[in-house]
Amino acid sequence: MDDERKTHLLLVVDRVLRVRDEWAASDVPYITEAWEEAMDDMAAVFSDGDLPGECRQMATHVNLLLGCWREWWERNQRADLPRDKTPAPGPKFWGALSSVEDARDRTRPQPVKRLESVASLKALQPPVGDQQICRIYGWRDEFGHWETWKIEEELAQPGKHSTKDPNWCPPHEKRRQEAETAQRAAVARAKRSLTQKLERMTTPAPESIAMLVRQGVSAKQIARMHKISVDEVLAHCDEQGIARPVEDYADPNHTSGQYDRVQPEDKAEIEAIIAEADEQPAPMTLEQEIVHYHKQAMDPKAIAEAVGSTPAKVKAILKRWEEDPAAFGEV
Repeated sequence: MDDERKTHLLLVVDRVLRVRDEWAASDVPYITEAWEEAMDDMAAVFSDGDLPGECRQMATHVNLLLGCWREWWERNQRADLPRDKTPAPGPKFWGALSSVEDARDRTRPQPVKRLESVASLKALQPPVGDQQICRIYGWRDEFGHWETWKIEEELAQPGKHSTKDPNWCPPHEKRRQEAETAQRAAVARAKRSLTQKLERMTTPAPESIAMLVRQGVSAKQIARMHKISVDEVLAHCDEQGIARPVEDYADPNHTSGQYDRVQPEDKAEIEAIIAEADEQPAPMTLEQEIVHYHKQAMDPKAIAEAVGSTPAKVKAILKRWEEDPAAFGEV
């Protein structure tokens, strides 16, 4: 029963983390229904039933996260804003979610695999073949040839080409290390995407409201650039004795201010300000990162280490890029 309960708890946590990563990679600037469903599901599962011992530390972090979520939810209910106008949770929520993710990682099993000795493999009936033993132990030269000669030396001196060789690493351990590296790289990319998205959503434009008003930017656009409401923009203008800007442009395609109030030399500056606030570049995908490093004259091995992949995968992606660069978008 404990195993079944643990599996259920981990599933709901993984769902929240998956929703977060998908949201961070999207262009959606508000908390979606998928977020709400995943958080509600996690709250229900963690509150209904006992907690297995290995999940109790994670449950402490989950409870802190749910508390931050409830505060955010209740504040939004009082504000009574539509979903697409509701601000995202603050740093306290994201910090709690990061702690939940760290606790989740600590619950992952660390498999330990031990190789049978060459003598044991040869003693089986029928005995394991030389090529298969080389495959198990990773004995292959730089040209891809099996180093069967190591078998006799290993039988004579157990460990000579394995446990006593400081440069030897069993294939299964290499695969585990590569998988861990790839997982860490994927987590790092997801965290970068989330950080970039939150910065775009919460960092106000450097230009003051007064400057934007003088340049003819509408109140609605100023509100978007400063991450506040239109009412707050107008209230600020009243407090500072600034003439109120128009609330919105009459022409929906008119995005650079009231041109009858703006000097021609200011139009380009206004367009640049708006573009900087609204059109931040999306984070690169793994494939785009590989192409980016390739354009910097890095070799496949160095690229693989930088992105947490393998040289073979890097070469395959670069080959696809050479055949169809347009499929990778602008890099």
